[in-house]
Amino acid sequence: MTGLTNSLVGTAALASAVLIAVAVLSVGYVVNDLSNFYDDSVQRIEEFKGVADDAWAKMIQTEGGARFARQTYGDSGATNTPGEQPSSCPVGPP
Repeated sequence: MTGLTNSLVGTAALASAVLIAVAVLSVGYVVNDLSNFYDDSVQRIEEFKGVADDAWAKMIQTEGGARFARQTYGDSGATNTPGEQPSSCPVGPP
């Protein structure tokens, strides 16, 4: 090989090594950034969980006499004696 070829090969190898080093450092930077994002997200979720738990505890607090019994079936309060029939009802289906 000639001197010019050796010089070009050496320059290409050096440039490749520099680019590989930059790529490796960039990957390390991205991994570190993702790790920081994950830690921050977990911390914010824990804070939100605390706020949500406090809100839920306040929502379910009730006073002792605040609950009312539900109506039973057939106890709707409507009154109709069997002998009374409305006089203006149309004839039912055939």
